[in-house]
Amino acid sequence: MMNVPDILFSPTSMLRKQLEKTSWNEIAVGMLDIDQLLTNRSRAHVLVLGDTEAQGIWADIELHARDLPLYPLIVGDGDRIADDASILLRLAPVLKQPTEVALEEMVRTLLRQSAWLQRELISVDPQTKLLVQNSQCEWDRCSLGVVGVVRLSLHTFAPTLARQLELLRSNAYAAIDRIPTIYLSTDDLWSLLLIVIVPWTREELNARESESAILRTFVGDTTGSRKLVMCNDESIRDLLGPVTGIGSTWYPTSDDPLRDRLQAIVKNPEELQALEVLFNKRLSAADFDRIVEVLGKRP
Repeated sequence: MMNVPDILFSPTSMLRKQLEKTSWNEIAVGMLDIDQLLTNRSRAHVLVLGDTEAQGIWADIELHARDLPLYPLIVGDGDRIADDASILLRLAPVLKQPTEVALEEMVRTLLRQSAWLQRELISVDPQTKLLVQNSQCEWDRCSLGVVGVVRLSLHTFAPTLARQLELLRSNAYAAIDRIPTIYLSTDDLWSLLLIVIVPWTREELNARESESAILRTFVGDTTGSRKLVMCNDESIRDLLGPVTGIGSTWYPTSDDPLRDRLQAIVKNPEELQALEVLFNKRLSAADFDRIVEVLGKRP
């Protein structure tokens, strides 16, 4: 893959002359060519942007880049990015010191994120299919439904956490909305699950009271989709729990506000079993009849 560029620069980039001749193991450097990117939409690239050029260059390619694994990496001062800039640009990582070692490490980290969720979900369901991805989200279809993932940045703190979550949510839902209906039906929208990966272990997160409270509020809001938090010492299997086959009830190992609410209002196991069908993608007339029959027994 040496002849395929992993790191891209704009033709006018001031950083290009400084870094394009650097030789890294199995990482190639090239120039930004959006037509070339579109010929292989699954191929991941990192676009290195100087802080003064970032908004202008990204504005020119935003229409295409929002559904490509093209990862913008800003070198310089992230505060130069305006509040009304593209969400993908505002969430892009910032490298203040473009040393070769730091740049190579960041590039490899970003490239590994491409189709990461698909690779993880295949361990649960080998038939998992990638639906869409960009630099800040990925959505896949598997036996559990349509599952997406977003990541909090490494340097995330309570004062900016709520805003960052809102930007990630907006971008993720916009990406799923752009999927053509031939690939994503209305029924699929009832089975959306968004995973938020945080840069802390579960123990570290529990010790961060402010961040934990903000994340609980975010996860508790099921508007648009259910949401789960995944810590950096957990795996997809840890998070989703064992999948024992079709017809079995699946209980996630993380907070589940919808099922928690259901369990709080039922009177007995019979009601719980009948109402569990509400989590299915489709309900039959027999399902509704069973719910009416069971709830009709209430005094």
